Amino acid sequence: MKKEDEMSTRDRVGMVLITALLCLGTARQAGAQFPLDLAVLRSSMPRPDTAMVVTAVDGALRTVAPGAKTVTLSPGEYVFARTAERATEVSAPAGTGRALQLPVTLATVGASGAQIALGIVVRTGSGLMLRGQASQHEGRIYVGLVNLLDPVTTLTLPAPVQVTLAGPVESISPDQPHFEATNTFVPVTVVARAPRDPVELRVSTGFDLTETVVPLSVIGANVSVVLSVPSIAGYGFETADITVQAAGTHDLAGTPVTLSLEGGGGSFAPASQLSLDANGRASGTLRSSRLSPNVVVVATLGNGTSARSAPLAYVWPTAWLLFAVGGGLLGGAVRRLSGKQRPSLTAAMAVSAILGGIAAGLYTLGVSLVPQIPAGIGGQLVVAVVAALSAIGGVGLLPVPKKR
Repeated sequence: MKKEDEMSTRDRVGMVLITALLCLGTARQAGAQFPLDLAVLRSSMPRPDTAMVVTAVDGALRTVAPGAKTVTLSPGEYVFARTAERATEVSAPAGTGRALQLPVTLATVGASGAQIALGIVVRTGSGLMLRGQASQHEGRIYVGLVNLLDPVTTLTLPAPVQVTLAGPVESISPDQPHFEATNTFVPVTVVARAPRDPVELRVSTGFDLTETVVPLSVIGANVSVVLSVPSIAGYGFETADITVQAAGTHDLAGTPVTLSLEGGGGSFAPASQLSLDANGRASGTLRSSRLSPNVVVVATLGNGTSARSAPLAYVWPTAWLLFAVGGGLLGGAVRRLSGKQRPSLTAAMAVSAILGGIAAGLYTLGVSLVPQIPAGIGGQLVVAVVAALSAIGGVGLLPVPKKR
């Protein structure tokens, strides 16, 4: 029994000693400090004699003397140095658009004392583009922390680095991304309402030394309205094709387009409310109403962007009437010359002209009396052909006075 008590006592003493040694080792590791060579940072600084700032894990700051060649750091402490006058364009693997590296370099040491030099890179993406709501712009940028000594390998940092973004915008999400490893990028969504071009986004690590302005371009929607002809016959006799083309917006498919008129009346087909396709295009037709020298088609997108067409003239339907009546007269003449019965020339021509005009009018309104020629496939020449064929088929069926 006494022997077991002695063994138990020795075991307890041994466990206490082992625990003490582990704690001592951990304390030494936690309090480990390593020298950081400042020569690389000094060589890239526009003013090498400028003081550097060291941030501790608890947020405390201390200044490095301008002439210092080395500084002693614990893992988790960072040296901040202004290494350029302004942001410089670099290449970066993540995101799209320009890649701008902030004019500040962060340096630290790993748990084993290895030196790490970090650069903050912002990719501006496609800028801020219009979204569905009026004057609201949105864009996605990418903020990254790149190891300048090894831009490929991902290393876990001894302490996370926080980047702060701010600017004259509605929202930034996230506005304080954290980085726990090197060579990683975080997507950031920026939303602004009626912004000025460019939007000046301020990027920093929390204090003035590192703050840098990164410009984001504002891309407005380009909308155009193109008419197929400069003039059409008034009083509903003719139509003009309308093409609306939009660009510079996200998710074009399904964007509503409202058509309206200035300087005159008319009607749209299929409707005054259209939707853009995936290519940003919408098409329709405009039928005239009365006479007007300057009719303008206005296309307004759902986000409030609008565009106006070149003026369209509603003119007297002289050419249309000539083709319609001429086609009817031609059809009547063919019918009279080819038929066995020859009605009065004057009566036959009068009836042919009336029939041709009626057939041409119906065709213009979308009703074709000639099954082989669907409505809406041609212009005035087709109107004349429809009038002629209708007259050829119709004159013989009417009670036209016979020639005596």
